[in-house]
Amino acid sequence: MLNADDRTLIASLSEIADFQRKTGSAWSYSGDAGRTAAHGLIQYPAMMVPAMQRDILASMVRAAPKARTVLDPFVGSGTALTETLAASRSFVGYDINPLAILIAKVKASPLHAGMYAAAAEQVLAWIAADTRSDYAVSFVNQGKWFRRSNSIGLSRIRRAIEKLDSKQCRRFMWVALAETIRRCSNSRTSTFKLHIRPSEDLERLDAVAVPIFTSVLKANVERMIAEKARLKKLGVLVNGKMTSTATIKLQSISKPGLDRSDSIDLVLTSPPYGDNRTTVPYGQFSYLALRWIPHADIDSSIDETLLDSTHSLDTASMGGGLRLDNAVIEGLSEKSASFSRMYRQLQGIDKQAAKRWTAYCRDLSRSLENILKTVNSGGYLAWTVGQRRIRSTDAPLVAVLGELHDYYGAYEVTQLKRVIPSKRMPTHNSIGSLMQIEHVCFYRKRLAS
Repeated sequence: MLNADDRTLIASLSEIADFQRKTGSAWSYSGDAGRTAAHGLIQYPAMMVPAMQRDILASMVRAAPKARTVLDPFVGSGTALTETLAASRSFVGYDINPLAILIAKVKASPLHAGMYAAAAEQVLAWIAADTRSDYAVSFVNQGKWFRRSNSIGLSRIRRAIEKLDSKQCRRFMWVALAETIRRCSNSRTSTFKLHIRPSEDLERLDAVAVPIFTSVLKANVERMIAEKARLKKLGVLVNGKMTSTATIKLQSISKPGLDRSDSIDLVLTSPPYGDNRTTVPYGQFSYLALRWIPHADIDSSIDETLLDSTHSLDTASMGGGLRLDNAVIEGLSEKSASFSRMYRQLQGIDKQAAKRWTAYCRDLSRSLENILKTVNSGGYLAWTVGQRRIRSTDAPLVAVLGELHDYYGAYEVTQLKRVIPSKRMPTHNSIGSLMQIEHVCFYRKRLAS
């Protein structure tokens, strides 16, 4: 049964929807989906809409004004992180992808904008002075994914960045390098998977690495300056110090043995909508950048085996591990009737699809168990999720998510539905149709008796 705080949350969300209907459709953010300031540092798969997450967080804070710490267990491009800090709340984020961790660590440090600007001038000068034609890195199929001229240019960029004494400045530069690699590699930018561009496009890629990096770096400096100014205006950056903190952890939230010492008041997240093989291959997207960026500058705990191939990271991510037994299926069926119905349907259509569905739901269940053990009594959780079709069958992710919350000690407060006008995601693939509708599901951890 909903209480006064829950009704406050619902009322706040309704006010936002009513306001948006005056200019368009509620929750679409079709005219307010821009990624300005720190949000625009890099193009990353399936990024959340900043304005939407800002409004969702504001509504939860209105219902729980004493809430201080926000968790995003799937930190991705750091949208929730950036908006949490802007709301003067502390942040805890998890991700298994080292590139996501790098981006988050940079977005958590906008107060260094002036230092980034000075470092950018120095790096560009070092690049201009470098006439070497040897490669700074070497890896399997490098010639497939990069023209020789671009491997030379990227090598000059890497050598220049490595000269910087400040690790934080180097991290900022590595993010600009990652975006440069996305644009100058031989892989298509229209997909997150590694696919060679058409031959006519490849001809236009000769010796573009340094010019692209120069453009991206200068733009990113301006973005961080704008972010710092925004935070000052909001009163959350005072006398050169942030009023809140950010803790970024390179770890999968679904793994056992997780540090559960965090005290979380709110959860603001958008998980993968399925296993990486059939939805968004974050690992493939990140692979080329992670071949060029020194891993020690990201996190000392990186498991190098996860970067052995283009598929290793995706296999280790949500739903990627397909070693299952009957105990997993039976356990999930006890927790979620919707999982069980979908599993039985898929078994009669495609046993491999049934296996992937099970693996994904297993990891979602483990994630939620870990999350709710850190969320304080009465804490709110907001999940932005999409429902896709698998082998022409609707995957009931929203229902499964609700049943798992109920099993682990939380109840549903409300749901929102929105059309996806601009989220950068595929709408179909060889396995089945993906989603064009998102649901924002709000839950609350039951109050301790």
